[in-house]
Amino acid sequence: MAARSFVGAARAGDVAAVRALVQRGQVEDTEAALMTAAAEGQLEVVRCLAEECGVDVEAKADTGDSALMWAAASGHLGVVQYLADQAGARVNATNNDKYTALIWAAAYGHVDVVRYLACRPGTDVNAKDTCGYTALIWAYDNENVEVVEFLAERCDAEGRAAVAQYFAGRCG
Repeated sequence: MAARSFVGAARAGDVAAVRALVQRGQVEDTEAALMTAAAEGQLEVVRCLAEECGVDVEAKADTGDSALMWAAASGHLGVVQYLADQAGARVNATNNDKYTALIWAAAYGHVDVVRYLACRPGTDVNAKDTCGYTALIWAYDNENVEVVEFLAERCDAEGRAAVAQYFAGRCG
């Protein structure tokens, strides 16, 4: 029950409850709490868990997804910025299917998150998942026009070649 109420407090953004549960030692599955808070856009809880509780921001779920990926997939720019800039989360980390935070953000059409991640030094805008899809391909497949337009300008020749191969395969 303690794990449920701890994760529930994180999901709800209740920093006071999170701190109280930590002080009482009623804390289990801190990594799930971090990922849930990130997915819900609960920046202050994410900050509390990372800074005060020492939760590993690189921890991964069974799928290989990290808190940064969950925040990116959900479109929570503030959480993404905190995790990448202040907490040291690796923006090019991949899950079990080789999705990056950028791929997740592009697939769901979160253009502000895509802009932030793609413009960050060292971000691989041409990263491919296990199917060979890039963030640009995911954005196109999901009809996220603004993301497609932005990423098309950021991809290098290799990234554009991957898109060309994708379309060639679809067109037979």
